[in-house]
Amino acid sequence: MFTGLVILQRRSIDWGAVWGHNKTLIVFYLYLTLTAVWSYYPAASLKRITKDFGTMVMVLIVLTESQPWAAARLLFVRLAYILFPLSVVLIKYYPEYGRMYSKSWEPMYTGVTTHKNALGMLVMSYGVMLALDTMTLRHSYDPAAGKTILRSHYLMLLMGGWLLIMCNSMTALVCVVVGGAVLWGSRLLVRLHSPVRIGAACVVAVVAVAAVDSALNLSGRAIHALGRREDLTGRTDIWAMVMKQPIDPLFGYGFMAFWDGPLGQAYNEEGGTSLRQAHNGYLEIYIDGGIVGILLLLLMLIVGGKRVLEDLGGGSHFARARLAFFTMALVHNYTEASFFRLNVLWFAFLLAIIGCVLRGHSISHRE
Repeated sequence: MFTGLVILQRRSIDWGAVWGHNKTLIVFYLYLTLTAVWSYYPAASLKRITKDFGTMVMVLIVLTESQPWAAARLLFVRLAYILFPLSVVLIKYYPEYGRMYSKSWEPMYTGVTTHKNALGMLVMSYGVMLALDTMTLRHSYDPAAGKTILRSHYLMLLMGGWLLIMCNSMTALVCVVVGGAVLWGSRLLVRLHSPVRIGAACVVAVVAVAAVDSALNLSGRAIHALGRREDLTGRTDIWAMVMKQPIDPLFGYGFMAFWDGPLGQAYNEEGGTSLRQAHNGYLEIYIDGGIVGILLLLLMLIVGGKRVLEDLGGGSHFARARLAFFTMALVHNYTEASFFRLNVLWFAFLLAIIGCVLRGHSISHRE
């Protein structure tokens, strides 16, 4: 983190402008830091929120490159080229590293991660950027020079698809479908140019999908078709039980302190589980910071979403990727928790919503 701050200072980043462009996010960080005062483990909460703030520092490094879109694209694509094949190798030939068993002795394929859901998050995050880069290369590279690269990209996408099937993470699969739909639909949205029109089109699309799902129960049918229960593999029971815990409704329990504290331990002992999260990012923010945390989260999503839609009007590929990551984070946090947690989706989400300024000029809209 210190090295990252030194790099940003040498790039002449305008810290005042960074504060001005990201007040909601920074205030949110400050509030979560304040929750250490009433946390059951103050030192642990303070250490964890400090580590998480390091994610923002690293995102700023990407955004202060001379070509932010190229930097983000290369970062994600190169990591996909490393982690996808390595995960395949570990799963197929080194099962002691690439596989594990659940408490019910069901096999889980984890690849380079430590859990099947983490592998699903990795594949969906890097895979969406890899897919967008493939579409970009098809239109920008000359056929002779880009043919080999495109074939390599197709191979990586096939590996990602295989990993997605093997890890059997329905959350990741849904997010990939949503992310792909957003990438496809964003081509139409950019033609509207105006952020207001784009926002209105998004609202209409969401309402239309919700109405169709309510009328035909498409989500329930899809859940049964995928071999899952409508209680989302017991998640609804977890949410109900967590809400019964004596957590301060206004200020919460303290940042990432609940599951290590007596309430979380008692919950796990009573249910015979080993949960480390409530499998809902919005509920986790409530646990960490109460209603105040939920209001700050809502404000952060509104401000971040507005910025993403404004950039989308410019029609850049970076804006399309940001919209995809923003949408996938919203969906992913319904059954998993990634807000303010050290993972690749949170990094991608911050990449989508952060506005960054160098001294003398803005770079938030640059290609």
